[in-house]
Amino acid sequence: MALIEIKNLNVHFYSRNDIVKANNGVDLSIGENEIVGLIGETGCGKTILGRAIMRLLSPNVSLEGSILYLGRNILDLTQQEIQAIRGREIGMILQNPAASLNPVLPVGEQVAEVFRCHLGNSVAEAEQKAKGLFEQVGIDPARMKEYPHQFSGGMKQRVMIAIGLAATPKLLIADEPTKGLDKERKWQIITLMSDLIRKRSVSMLLITHDLEIAEAICDRIAVMYAGEIIEIGRTADIMQRTLHSTTHPYANALIHALPKYGMMPIPGEIPSLSSLPSGCRFHPRCAERREDCSQVHPEMREIQDNHLVRCLYRGVSNEHP
Repeated sequence: MALIEIKNLNVHFYSRNDIVKANNGVDLSIGENEIVGLIGETGCGKTILGRAIMRLLSPNVSLEGSILYLGRNILDLTQQEIQAIRGREIGMILQNPAASLNPVLPVGEQVAEVFRCHLGNSVAEAEQKAKGLFEQVGIDPARMKEYPHQFSGGMKQRVMIAIGLAATPKLLIADEPTKGLDKERKWQIITLMSDLIRKRSVSMLLITHDLEIAEAICDRIAVMYAGEIIEIGRTADIMQRTLHSTTHPYANALIHALPKYGMMPIPGEIPSLSSLPSGCRFHPRCAERREDCSQVHPEMREIQDNHLVRCLYRGVSNEHP
């Protein structure tokens, strides 16, 4: 049984004038001890999916479908039931540690709080466990009494990793954990996080627009565009087939935007989630589009074992004239 299984999830936000269709018909599973990368450009709905799993969405949202966590539908749980899971069984690392950490509490107290609230440890026990966790994430425990403003961006992110992993959750959702960090610190953080979750047998949903990171640590990659999953498969199957017809044109374009693959920009802009194009969502930007791409919305189709693509022509024989 999958640890998390998302089925036909629709997350729509209602305002006075618009309906923002942030997630549409999303199907995604995460197994035990598995790292799944959710990649795509900014504004495609990745963060909303992570927050939907945690039930951290504003009141003006409509949720349809199911998010099964060990067989229980998270969308059906009461506030008390979801609060018992949130932080304890499903942890989250937010993308802006400067805004996520409490500026008036010492960082050590913020980590120790997880042990007290979720594991029922005493103040002394929680402090001792927090010290051990600080050492694991590479922070001198002597700094536990310092405040967030005394830490660099990379060190704040280490504190967030400590908070996210303190209760040893079954699943960790990491939302752009390296955003704003330079290249050296980015790889330090992602290596640290990967090592810790592998040692603790924690599964992870890594939300990122950084394909190099996803390629380095993820077992599988799901590509999101305009609120829907358009490709999912083993990391090697997606990243190593850039010249073959099995990769979605959008995933292919993302890969070729990397410096090592030519740094070619993707033309156009990602569509507004309140005004989605007809047919294939990517067709206005696709260099391989055909006439029916603007009229027919493709379904996800398995083109190889456990490799699914949402495209009318990928994996179809004689697709190239």
